[in-house]
Amino acid sequence: MSIRRNVRKNGRVTFTARVVVGRDGYAGERTFPTLREAKTWEAEQRRALVVGGLDSGMARIDVRTLLSQWLDLRRGRVAPKTLVSDKLLVNAIPPWFGRVIVRDVTPGHVSRLLRDWGEQVGRDSVVRRRASLSAFFEWLVVECRAIGSNPVKNIRVPRRVEPAKQPRPLGERELLEVAAKVAERGGVRLAQIVLLLGWTGLRPSEARELRVRDVVEVPVFGLRVERARPEGHEVKVTKTGKSRFIPVPSHVAEIVRAMAEGKDPDDLLVTTDRGGSLHANRFRASSGWDEFSEGRRLYDLRHTAVCLWLASGVPVSTAKEWAGHADITTTNMYVTFLGTDADRVGVARLERPTVIAKEHGEDEGHP
Repeated sequence: MSIRRNVRKNGRVTFTARVVVGRDGYAGERTFPTLREAKTWEAEQRRALVVGGLDSGMARIDVRTLLSQWLDLRRGRVAPKTLVSDKLLVNAIPPWFGRVIVRDVTPGHVSRLLRDWGEQVGRDSVVRRRASLSAFFEWLVVECRAIGSNPVKNIRVPRRVEPAKQPRPLGERELLEVAAKVAERGGVRLAQIVLLLGWTGLRPSEARELRVRDVVEVPVFGLRVERARPEGHEVKVTKTGKSRFIPVPSHVAEIVRAMAEGKDPDDLLVTTDRGGSLHANRFRASSGWDEFSEGRRLYDLRHTAVCLWLASGVPVSTAKEWAGHADITTTNMYVTFLGTDADRVGVARLERPTVIAKEHGEDEGHP
């Protein structure tokens, strides 16, 4: 075992720790920005060798191959929800990371991987992937003794530096126009789904799990939302963990009744013409959503509903309950987005000088 000090052309100093056991035994090295990190890693390798030795053969296998073996072993040993997350991790591993030999994976590799993921998916998804990745390398350390330390252990998920995506709701006329185009491209049922999401504010995961029995007829027609099923995951409670009731106007009630017609109480309510459940990618492809929505996300239909409610005069506190927001500050964001009464009064006052000028026959723009 040894540690080598490196000086790069730009003057930056790094430290490479190397471990060699026997002429043909385990050999591995990692480069670190500080001497302390290099010594820590070297000590972990030494402890691993003293306890029982490392499997030099397994250490020479690439990440992709061992991930497949690990996933096979996880079946029956972890909860179904955890296994789903592990499968999603395997699918999310990019080729460059999958080709790395496990003994050569460094915290730097992990940091780069987390940054790449952060540019593709939300932070919560990155957190779940990191947890599965850490479990994989912990398996290599503890059970397989293929490596001496877990390179994921001290690497945190980076905070997003780019601004969060702002909601892009559709106006009522725009919603009807998009639904008409979807009907022409993908059929009436897909257009009905657009209108349902655009007027009820259902999250796609909630709409996917709605059952016919969740339709309430009296005293007010509406939908009881109690469950959600994110794509690739098992059924769970709603995001806030609470059920809620969403009353719907008559034109939406007609859509709900059409979706429920001929179905049993336990059947899915929101389905395609062929009876399949709602899946975002298939829906977007079949409906032409990406073409007609001008770059909006399917989730923007939820934003559309909240804005339509508030613009129609629904109180903020009521909109909060319908939307299932955990805190009213979330609902107030839509109020700010739409503009407050103070904004409208201010604009009216700004318009007054122009009106007065016209009344006195003065040209616009001249005092």
